Formats: sequence, structure tokens, C-alpha cells
Amino acid sequence: MKINKKILVLILFIGIVILLAACSSGIDVSNVELDSVLVQEGDLYPGVTAGNIIEMDSSLFGDLDLPESQNGRFQYFVSEEKFRGGIAVFLYDSKKDVREAYDLLRYAMGEDALRPSDLGEQAALLVVSDENSAYVEVVFTRCNAVVEIRLTDVERPEALETHAKNLDARLQALLCP
Repeated sequence: MKINKKILVLILFIGIVILLAACSSGIDVSNVELDSVLVQEGDLYPGVTAGNIIEMDSSLFGDLDLPESQNGRFQYFVSEEKFRGGIAVFLYDSKKDVREAYDLLRYAMGEDALRPSDLGEQAALLVVSDENSAYVEVVFTRCNAVVEIRLTDVERPEALETHAKNLDARLQALLCP
């Protein structure tokens, strides 16, 4: 069976286009405005307030060596005038960087993290509690975004998961084609 060279070139071209599409999202994440979607009314439970928003720097995550994001923001949480955690959103041009950042953050959570099926494209949830409060951490991906939310001294851990689901829906509307 003889294959026409034009058909072979066309098949190779289509394969390359599909491969490039799988590695890139097609959205310029460097210009996406994140501040308005990080925390909205009803996301945080009473007593916890959202603080200032700063440009996200992956070096804030210490030794994890996260890929350099093209855009990112961090907003901290305050309760009783004390730092209680925050939300970090990293936006990446490549799906490869999204996967790498998620894998590093997920690995740092340890083996006790759960995998909620109703959050993001990939997600992990860690709750460490004692008699009075809990530490809650959520990591998830949505399109070009990797999100990490953590809160200490939490009385209702499910409240942070609700915030994560709300943010996931807002990111999906903002980032996903």
C-alpha cells in the first residue's frame, strides 16, 4: 500500500497541532486579573477575613521549587488579628507546569490527604484536627490554574472546602475555553 506524500505530511501536521494544543491552553494567563475572584462574599466563615493581595512569588513555598508562573496572586486570611493562612493562585502557560506544580504541592501534603472528586480537575484535601480546631489545606487545578488554600485554627473545616468549590467555579468561567 503506497501512501501519498501529501497525505503523510498532512497527517504529521495534524498530529503536531494536536500535540501543541495539549501542551498549551491558548489563553494569555499573564494578563488575567485574579484579584476579584480570590475571595468573595460568603466564601469565608464568620470571624475570618481576607487581607491584602500581593503578587505571588513561588519562592514563598520554600524548598518545593515550583515552576515559575506567568501570573499569580496571594491573599492572606486573618482571624482575631492573627495570620491564619491564605490562598495562592498560580497561572501557567503550559499544562506541563500545571501538572508539575500540582504534583509538588500534593506531595508536600503527605499521604493523609484525601482526593475529593467534586473539586477541580485534580484535587487534594488535608484536615489535621485536635479537640478544638483544625488545620485545613486544599490544593486543586482548574485549566491553567494551580490553587493552594490553607487555614489554621479552623472550627468548621468544610467552610474552606466550600470556598475552594466557589473559587473553582469562578476560575472555570475565567480560564477555561
